[in-house]
Amino acid sequence: MSEDPFKDEEPVEGEIRVSCPGKVLLIGGYTVLRSSPSLSLSLTSRFHVRLLPSPSPTLTIHSPQYLSTHTYTLTGTLLSSQTVSHGSTPHPNPYLTTPLQTALHHLPPLTSGFNLTLSASPTFYTSDSTFTSFPIIPSSSTPTGFDLKTTKTGLGSSACLITSLITSIILYYSPKTSVAEIETLSQTAHNLVQGKVGSGFDVSTAVYGSQIYTQNLGSRIVDKINIKRGRLLLGDVKEGSESGGMSKRVLKGSEDGEGEILFRKLKEVNEKAIEGYVKGERFGEGVRSAIQSLGTITNCEIEPSVRKNVLDETENIEGVEYACVPGAGGFDAICCVVREEAVDEVKEVWRKEGIDILDVQEDGEGIRIERF
Repeated sequence: MSEDPFKDEEPVEGEIRVSCPGKVLLIGGYTVLRSSPSLSLSLTSRFHVRLLPSPSPTLTIHSPQYLSTHTYTLTGTLLSSQTVSHGSTPHPNPYLTTPLQTALHHLPPLTSGFNLTLSASPTFYTSDSTFTSFPIIPSSSTPTGFDLKTTKTGLGSSACLITSLITSIILYYSPKTSVAEIETLSQTAHNLVQGKVGSGFDVSTAVYGSQIYTQNLGSRIVDKINIKRGRLLLGDVKEGSESGGMSKRVLKGSEDGEGEILFRKLKEVNEKAIEGYVKGERFGEGVRSAIQSLGTITNCEIEPSVRKNVLDETENIEGVEYACVPGAGGFDAICCVVREEAVDEVKEVWRKEGIDILDVQEDGEGIRIERF
């Protein structure tokens, strides 16, 4: 579970603390990219940011988990003169500078700076990773800001980091800003960092919590939900995958011919599954089969063959409502929705396959804010 890392810190007058949840796209992988509803659940895995005002014209970002600090000179709405502690060579880190600059451009010029402290739940990263959470500070060998030995579990760490940074800054200096404006700024920054316009469900979930999400012609439709169909279990398979490249191949391969037919079938069963989830009926029937067929025709391991047996065995357990490789699929994680009486049996099956159970559950909530 993700506890507040700052709970033992004595609050300082004027500070603000923000956290945003991770996500699991339970239903809607790929079809969410083509104006179809998806079911995204927010998680107890959270990114935490603590903002303290500073009288100096500097902006400092500190991550105790990495014993490193970024310091920028702040001039109005611009950042410059980056330095990094502990001898690391300063490299531009878009996961920090882009949300910071996006937030600053939305505000009047600042005359003084602030200090940010960041902390992330370890469940965002596989248990085999070198680090225990998000590698905020780039090393000289990894100028992008990511350590190559850190493998993500696919819970939306990038969207959480960006959203929590923007939320803390905007709400400190402009407390009347609406949640909708914060989401728009976060979506913009996330798109800039990713170098593309994505579906946006990960940022939307970080802001609003569990939801049925649809993107259509640039607009976003969010239906907040408060429905739990049992315990959500997530398994860390300790591999990780690059979803962006696979998404391109799947979408390209489903533009015409048999691929197009299979994509329409996946869209149909996804929408039926979401309807069943909301109504408390049986849900998910046919989803895995449609995903497997689409993966075969596009030559992509959406549901990797090495995961088929464990998912089949999981589905056959009495009390399991649904099991899948969530989101865009691949090797990030597996998940299931299961009634409480069958939780231990599922865990035993996964452990025999060398799959670690992530200490995470559905949260339902979005942004949390504390002011002092």
